[in-house]
Amino acid sequence: LGLVALINGLMGVPYVMRVVAPAAREAAERHDRLCASLDIHGWNRWRLIDGPLLRRPIGLAMALVAALSLGDLGAIALFGTPRTATLPLLIYQQLAAYRLDGAAATALLLVALAFGCFALVERLVGGPAHG
Repeated sequence: LGLVALINGLMGVPYVMRVVAPAAREAAERHDRLCASLDIHGWNRWRLIDGPLLRRPIGLAMALVAALSLGDLGAIALFGTPRTATLPLLIYQQLAAYRLDGAAATALLLVALAFGCFALVERLVGGPAHG
């Protein structure tokens, strides 16, 4: 199960970089000279400057990776055991046995769980929505 989590984490790296890198680059461009002149660096810079600015993009990236890992079939199909079946694997097994109604219900549950997980992680890590 740890290997499946590691594979899912590595699969999410491109999504994280795509979401967080532009925000981090913009924050660095805007605040590098000011932080250097005020001698703010290391943990203090992260705590005071970069952390609050990157909280929403990091929350979005974590929510994307969480939803992606919920719907992943590849890693669990290759490295899973019968005791560690996931919803995507269960959907695949139901479709293979022509139990289409059960597969549709399981897919609806998976979509609801992925959406709920996405919303929860984005809200907890990224903070409340402004607007």
